[in-house]
Amino acid sequence: MKKVLILSYGSQKRLVQEFEKLEWESDVMSPSDFYCYISDKKGYDRLYKRAEEKGQRIKAKEYSAVVPRISGAGFDYGLLVLEHLQHNLGVFSTASPFGLRMCSNKFETSQYLSQYRIRGPKQILAHGLSDYKEAIDLVGGLPCVVKLQKGSQGKGVFIIRNEEDASETLRALEYTRMDMILQQKLDSGKPANDLRIWVIGAFLKDPVVIGYKRYALAGDFRSNYSLSHSGEKAKLTDEEKEMAINAARALNMHVAGIDIMRNKPENDKPYLIESNGNAGLSGIEAVTGENVAGAVAKFVVENYSNAAFRAQDIARDSLRRAIDMVELSAGEDIQKMRINAILRKSITDINGIIHK
Repeated sequence: MKKVLILSYGSQKRLVQEFEKLEWESDVMSPSDFYCYISDKKGYDRLYKRAEEKGQRIKAKEYSAVVPRISGAGFDYGLLVLEHLQHNLGVFSTASPFGLRMCSNKFETSQYLSQYRIRGPKQILAHGLSDYKEAIDLVGGLPCVVKLQKGSQGKGVFIIRNEEDASETLRALEYTRMDMILQQKLDSGKPANDLRIWVIGAFLKDPVVIGYKRYALAGDFRSNYSLSHSGEKAKLTDEEKEMAINAARALNMHVAGIDIMRNKPENDKPYLIESNGNAGLSGIEAVTGENVAGAVAKFVVENYSNAAFRAQDIARDSLRRAIDMVELSAGEDIQKMRINAILRKSITDINGIIHK
């Protein structure tokens, strides 16, 4: 029987149920249950499961695939374990460490996706912001949204409605010396709402795309099912589907949750708000009636042995590391821009290979 490792700090009953239906065994384990071993010989890296006396070696062939569901405390360690599984041991993964790390940083996600011409709202990243009036004007004036760099389920997100709010909130945050994001406030209507879209099999010719509309609580502006438990089925436009798929591909995520908001003053023009590497299953399954966990399991079972996927995952991540090195290195700006353009085109070319 094939076995999948679900890397998670919590229960993953729905995924376990769906893998069982496909006759796969599931191990749900915390990243902290493992430690990584790097050998001084090529090809001899290992992964060990912690034990009271002697660690148990996890052989490369023990798991056919890994489904990472990591966030919160221990996230960085979880990424290192995933990196070891995917790149050092060659285990197929539904998400890349690169993509998960990017999704955990709101501004960096927007910054990166903007390079791929994926539309997002106007926003500013600031550290210890003092001249908040100029910043507010740049994002379109009041009201505007303030976000802390990291957070999920609506935490660390505030709205500034007037100058008094701006003075109190931003000055308080200034003293904390925390990075903050000022973002254009889009008008999604009343009650406030957005679209949570699951993309499964982003690099397939026809990915599975399932979405629903999430509503905010009365008087709140944060559209989050974990807060409101309110939503409805939504018919996605072709543009919204394409935007979600392109975002997942850019982030090198086979499976991702993409949040999009329609701006009513612009005839429901869609803007990508956030990307999620560990999107919740309960809301979308409850509202849509779709078997999302089943779609994830089916994708893994049908594609874990796809050699093209494995090769492309490694190539994409390697190119992204090259991009990071170029951006950090010294040199002429024009030369760096040219190299960046070549590398990003290479990623786009790799993404297109599997569709031929």
